[in-house]
Amino acid sequence: MRELDMRAAPYDLSEYNYTPIQVETPEGRRQYEVEQRRLSNKAAPLRSELASILEALIGVAVGN
Repeated sequence: MRELDMRAAPYDLSEYNYTPIQVETPEGRRQYEVEQRRLSNKAAPLRSELASILEALIGVAVGN
């Protein structure tokens, strides 16, 4: 995720092999949105697992 944020930042990071996403243009905003969605979908199983673990821990903490 951090890479995507850096690519969308107003800095030239091409020397680090980061292709910029020009979020100031309609195409750049679309590209950024597509990449954000891809990352969100990729992270969904981890978020779900973490939520389940936290719910179990809370249940133990409150004695349920």
